[in-house]
Amino acid sequence: MLSNGGVWVFDVRRQVRNRIVGESLAADPIWTADGNSVIFTKTVGEEAELYEVPADGSRAPSLLLARPEGQYAHSVTPDGQTIAFYEHGDGTRRDIWTLRRGDEPMPFLVTEANERSPSFSPDSRWMAYTSDVSGRDEV
Repeated sequence: MLSNGGVWVFDVRRQVRNRIVGESLAADPIWTADGNSVIFTKTVGEEAELYEVPADGSRAPSLLLARPEGQYAHSVTPDGQTIAFYEHGDGTRRDIWTLRRGDEPMPFLVTEANERSPSFSPDSRWMAYTSDVSGRDEV
């Protein structure tokens, strides 16, 4: 949950919220598959970087990816090893990339159209995304 600066989590059962990231430029949180961490985008100057933080806020956020283009995570595979994100590409518009833990980011879909909001299927065999290749946004 994003609220007035930082990243918050809300314990639905206990009706308690906890601010786990205090920076006001943190946004777009997504859960890791095991529910133990939250991945989010933090804007730093002109760049938007990917970070991960334990869901209980027990440690400071750790940097996952910093590149000249802004990155925005949208999905994690069920095994928790691969993150799907989009970034504003150099010379293209928005493009979909994947980041496997411990590896370099890999292009998934890079075209002249805008591709964004990637989402892995529960078995990781498919990815749904939004594209404007037809001239309007479609899934």
